[in-house]
Amino acid sequence: MLKGVKTVKRILIIAVVLVLIIVVYKLLTAGPAIKPITNNIIKLRLANNPLDKAKIISSTDNLVNKINNDDVKSQWSEIIDCVNKGCSDKKYFDFLIVLFNQYGDKLARSDLLLNLLAVERYWGTDEVITFSKAMSFVDDEISRSHSKSMKDKWDELVKCNNQCEKENDLFFELIQLIVN
Repeated sequence: MLKGVKTVKRILIIAVVLVLIIVVYKLLTAGPAIKPITNNIIKLRLANNPLDKAKIISSTDNLVNKINNDDVKSQWSEIIDCVNKGCSDKKYFDFLIVLFNQYGDKLARSDLLLNLLAVERYWGTDEVITFSKAMSFVDDEISRSHSKSMKDKWDELVKCNNQCEKENDLFFELIQLIVN
């Protein structure tokens, strides 16, 4: 009987140690809330309902303040300054560029996201080399991802060829697919 009690104690001790290791690991590897911030920015861009907009702004503001990064806060302030009048899509793209640059190491596929934003930024400009390298990188990475939804969205964007009205929507939709 005593042997059984000792075995149970050992198992409980091992279980507690494992739980503590998992908790410590989660705390150490928990990065800033990049996914929720990204999703909120994309939602905010389309929000029309004042209550929805207020909730998205409040949530995003809390998340941005928690990460405590001056560059991200500065970009967030620019969005706040124009959100009631209607921000240009460039403001939202600029915010995401800064966010992904600052926290790329905390986000899977950050290289893909930054190159996608370079495609958006340089499509149709004189930055042909930068654009071409970014577009090739995005195409290769999306092909390697084996994600049909990302591939379909990317194909639709490429077909657009920087000339369709819904192009920015497609970029934001693809960003959301990549992040999530």
